[in-house]
Amino acid sequence: MIRRRRHWADSVRELDAEDLRSSRWLRTYATRILISADALLFVCAGVGAGFLADLFKPVESDGEAALIAFTAVGFAALAVALTALSIFVSLVNDAYLRILSMSERGGLAGYIVPYLTAALVSSTTTIVGAVGALGYDALSGRQTKAIVLGLEVGLVAWATWAVFQIVVEVAVHGLNRYGIAKAVENTQMSAFDAELRRLEGPP
Repeated sequence: MIRRRRHWADSVRELDAEDLRSSRWLRTYATRILISADALLFVCAGVGAGFLADLFKPVESDGEAALIAFTAVGFAALAVALTALSIFVSLVNDAYLRILSMSERGGLAGYIVPYLTAALVSSTTTIVGAVGALGYDALSGRQTKAIVLGLEVGLVAWATWAVFQIVVEVAVHGLNRYGIAKAVENTQMSAFDAELRRLEGPP
């Protein structure tokens, strides 16, 4: 049986393909994305890394190499988000599709939003890291460099946590699909047993 659990995307209007192609999905979910544990992790990690880079010269001086490494992490997270979305789409059969479409998370499209969010954060991480690495030496002042490093570290933390969450989502959908398959199998076996008893009974 599929367990109903509270989610940060509950009780929103139903989304469609056009919403996903535009920025409407982002506007619909903006509050829930920005006011979340993910965003808090982004702020804490970014502020902490920024202070660290501002206080210690070695951290600030190695900033360009760190930004290049963080860019690779962001790109890898984007690849994981794409893979997870592909797995989720492949899990959706007719029975499970009907169940998801009746939810309050914006229908089936609402279940895709966490994957889009992870992809968006990962893409932003990659872009900020790449641009920051290219222009790092041209930045003036330790504080400016600390801000760039803090922003990138915060985005990396956010992207990593978002990827972990969508991996959990894929696992949940897999278990839900298994539950549906078992329920269908039990129903079919019950009907088979009833028919077998009827055939074996007295005429």
